[in-house]
Amino acid sequence: MNKVLKTIWNLLKIVMGVCVICGSFYFGYNFLSNKFRNPDADYNDSFHNLPEDSMDVIVLGSSHAQYSFSPTFFYEDTGLYSYVLGSACQPLEVSYQMLREALKTQSPKLVILETYTATPLRSVCEADSCYVTAEYQMRGMEKINTINYLPEEKAKTYRNDFMNYHNDWRTKESFDFLFEEDDKSIDPSFGYIPIESDYSYDNWWYNLVYEDKGNDVELDELDLESLNNILNLCRDNNIELLMYFTPMDMLDELNQKYRYKVWEYCEENNVKYVDFVDLSVELDYRIPIHNDGFHSKVTGANVTTSYLANFVKENNYEFDHKDDENLNKLYEYYVDLYDYFLFNGEHNPDKYLDRVVNYPYLKIVRYRGTKLNNRLREVFNIMGLTDLSVGMNYYAVINNGVVIASGKDDIGLDVDGHYIEVNDSGIYVDGNLMLDGNDLSFAIIDKKYEHISVKKMSYVNNKLWDSDYNFDYNHK
Repeated sequence: MNKVLKTIWNLLKIVMGVCVICGSFYFGYNFLSNKFRNPDADYNDSFHNLPEDSMDVIVLGSSHAQYSFSPTFFYEDTGLYSYVLGSACQPLEVSYQMLREALKTQSPKLVILETYTATPLRSVCEADSCYVTAEYQMRGMEKINTINYLPEEKAKTYRNDFMNYHNDWRTKESFDFLFEEDDKSIDPSFGYIPIESDYSYDNWWYNLVYEDKGNDVELDELDLESLNNILNLCRDNNIELLMYFTPMDMLDELNQKYRYKVWEYCEENNVKYVDFVDLSVELDYRIPIHNDGFHSKVTGANVTTSYLANFVKENNYEFDHKDDENLNKLYEYYVDLYDYFLFNGEHNPDKYLDRVVNYPYLKIVRYRGTKLNNRLREVFNIMGLTDLSVGMNYYAVINNGVVIASGKDDIGLDVDGHYIEVNDSGIYVDGNLMLDGNDLSFAIIDKKYEHISVKKMSYVNNKLWDSDYNFDYNHK
């Protein structure tokens, strides 16, 4: 009997030892996986931190999707919530896996697919990171499926978090929910045209459109399979699919043929699409004003996103929108921020004046009285400034659409706890000189007084606007 008990006890010790070893390995492995996991795998407003079934629209595609589609502008135009699940050079097979991942927690009614990687241009940026970066946002089989697209000798090192991230845990590969454009601001060297000039600046549109629609090329077999997978997954889940393509100066004849092949696929399968290359002249989408030659800037994203927003409204897409107070606050914060950014990049003075008129927060006007054409009279009248004339200096401060001070006399007053001065010397905010000199200038200030955009306008034909000043202003 004692021998039996001793045997049982020994077996229990072995089992307990195995459990301790397995448990130590399990908890140690998970500790290391979490320790070395890429910090953006679940960062801040990451996709998996969103409320379930909150996104009306999911956007898929390459970095062109990240830079050309702004959930901020889309929300501003439609009131709908969208998320860009784009990643660098995202192949269509990865877009399919990303959509599968998205549908685990979201029930969008529209998927917008950017199709750059259906062209041979994909080879310009194609690398291991096309798969590895994308799978940061994936879990389960989608993560494994994505990594499995890599050659076996590379894929095996990416099949678990510890091995995947142990060398690159310090990297920061982000996904663009409310996309960032800090490195895409307009180059001030391009300048601005004057308010009353007929000057026609160089044609910076991408307008090299070829007649050959691509009858001699075929889509890559895996691309075609992935497009079918995406389309079928959308239809199985009662989701509309919309595809689009953005302009870039690398789009040669061969790549345009593949672009047309994608549209041929859309027409054969009753899928709507928008071709911003063909629309570039109509929409005044110019390189390098709206695009750095490869990616859209903030101004370009405003053009393309606003068009897509109107396209969605005009085609009567149906959404099961669920209003969320926290998401509204988040989107509205970025709406204010990106509306401000648009002032910095606006190349067209007529459109700039429209933005000034419609801007809802603090506006400061400093008119030097040498000239006043009909367009400026119209702008001043709309803003409620009807008592100025040529030959007089005129200053005004407008807040939330209300003129709180105006006239030929110097202005000095408190607004929202900040001291505003406008006089012959210039425009000042809390004692800081924003600008001086010139005929006409506007200062636009966001509601938190974090950013101030100042532009001076010239009236001389065939001359660029004199200057463009933008400040990051943090009041202590």
